[in-house]
Amino acid sequence: MQKKYNIHFKIEKIYHDKRNHNTMTLTGKDKNQTYTVEREWEKEFKIGDSIVKKKDSLRIFLYRNQKLDTILDYRNIFIREDV
Repeated sequence: MQKKYNIHFKIEKIYHDKRNHNTMTLTGKDKNQTYTVEREWEKEFKIGDSIVKKKDSLRIFLYRNQKLDTILDYRNIFIREDV
C-alpha cells in the first residue's frame, strides 16, 4: 500500500490483519507506525528490520543489521503483460 507520507521505523510486530483481507501488517514502536505489505513481499520482512519509504516514492528500502538488505519496488509487481 502506497502511503502519502514518509515512513521510517524498526519493525516490532508482524501480523495478518483479518479486518483488512488478512493483509500482512508491519508495526513499529508507536501505534501510528504501520505499513501493509503486498503479498509478493511477505517473506522479505523480519522483526528487527527497519523500513524506509519516502513520500510519493515507489521504492521501499529494507535494512537488516543496520545495512541496506533489499530494495522493493512497486513497479516490479504491478507490471502486467498483455494477454
